[in-house]
Amino acid sequence: MFGNANVQQLTDEASPDAFLILAREIWRRDPWKQRAFSSEDGEFREMFGCSVGVCVSLWNLLKKTESLPPGSTSNKEHLLWALMFLKVYGTEKVMCALAGGVDKDTFRKWSWQFVEAISSLQSFLIIWENRFKMDKGNDCLISVDGTDFLIPEHGRAFYSHKFKKSAFRYEVALCILTGDIVWVNGPYEAGLWPDINIFRNSLRSHLEPGERVEADDGYIGDHPLFVKCPAGFANPPYTEYMQQRVRNRQETINKRFKQWKCLAGRWRGELVKHGDAFAAVAVITQLAINHGEKLFSCGYRDPPYD
Repeated sequence: MFGNANVQQLTDEASPDAFLILAREIWRRDPWKQRAFSSEDGEFREMFGCSVGVCVSLWNLLKKTESLPPGSTSNKEHLLWALMFLKVYGTEKVMCALAGGVDKDTFRKWSWQFVEAISSLQSFLIIWENRFKMDKGNDCLISVDGTDFLIPEHGRAFYSHKFKKSAFRYEVALCILTGDIVWVNGPYEAGLWPDINIFRNSLRSHLEPGERVEADDGYIGDHPLFVKCPAGFANPPYTEYMQQRVRNRQETINKRFKQWKCLAGRWRGELVKHGDAFAAVAVITQLAINHGEKLFSCGYRDPPYD
């Protein structure tokens, strides 16, 4: 890539140095000139949405699961293009310029192949059975909520009351005791699918007998059999703070998703590809959690409390 066999050999390896060399080239800097790792890792996050360490793990997982796109088994630069696309989400002209002046077809081909490859890792990282981690017998193992993302105007079926505009809605569930993402589902038309209907459509049927979920009052129709929520008649007032903390953490994961510009603003691409972009961001977010970037903890237990 740089006309130097040593550089090519180094970038063939899956290491932080390999990805930083490629990143410096994108940054139009001397690829051999190192700066403080914390500084470069911060710049890496700004451009590619995750730490260098998470990027290395992502590449290794793609390779281990044989999920790398055909013809890309040694081209880590294309993974960076995909991460940059999701994080920066500029126009094609801007993205091609950031990628070194490649043509639009080349950038579109490789960035999307890697986005799709990353999204395919859901079954390896977002695992429903992980809600049992650290299980201590609570009947509520997860919190669940819907989150909306803007799309071009598509009429009343997609109308989001949050945005007053068209949106896709996804369902996300977190393990209460670990903060792991254990379930994602969607997209749904925001105007046709209230949160509780999405819950009833699939997730509810995956609960064990007697298992319930923590949720907001939008789910009160399934309280108390399947849901604990603040306004529920069976919800004791002295547990409200504990439950509110769980729901607040649910909002934290939504904020992490929307740090990626592809999800923070209005989607400009084909609607059928939005699900892949969302899934890829969810996968990377969970991988970052696995790397120690955990959500704040929630002390949680079921009654009796004495």
